[in-house]
Amino acid sequence: MPDQVKRLLVAFVFFLALFFLLRYLLIPASFGELGHYRAGAIDDEMAYQTKHAGNEACKKCHEEEVEELSYGFHAGLSCEGCHGPALRHASYSESADPDNYPDSLRLSRPMEREHCARCHDLNPSRIKLSSDSTDFSMVRMVDVKEHNHFIYEETNEIIRCVECHYSHSP
Repeated sequence: MPDQVKRLLVAFVFFLALFFLLRYLLIPASFGELGHYRAGAIDDEMAYQTKHAGNEACKKCHEEEVEELSYGFHAGLSCEGCHGPALRHASYSESADPDNYPDSLRLSRPMEREHCARCHDLNPSRIKLSSDSTDFSMVRMVDVKEHNHFIYEETNEIIRCVECHYSHSP
């Protein structure tokens, strides 16, 4: 057998052994047991603590707001998208007096312009792709730097969005 073939064969065996060694070291043992993923991922995901309650939990006490939200421009959005995770709030709401909630159970009421800009800021890189589940082309984008022409004369502060636009039905 020629020397170059022997060298190629040795190199091929070396790289094949290296491939199987790296595969053994890098791929978890449970990979492929339940499909093309790591089976232990199910246990890892189940170990995460749930933080969100969902709109149905909000509807128990805030039926008017949820109903109002279902017909506005923000229809289809989750309450927790703006107000934050609400599982603890919803879980303890029946046992606590709403007027005397501890701060840990209160949800945020976002009023600042920066909060609205999370979705409505003019962002040229946010384009609609065929694979997107959310059609951002339908979200009315506002250039918050240009939309600052409403200013309180006495304090020289910019008027907040919610003073003109009601957030549940803008």
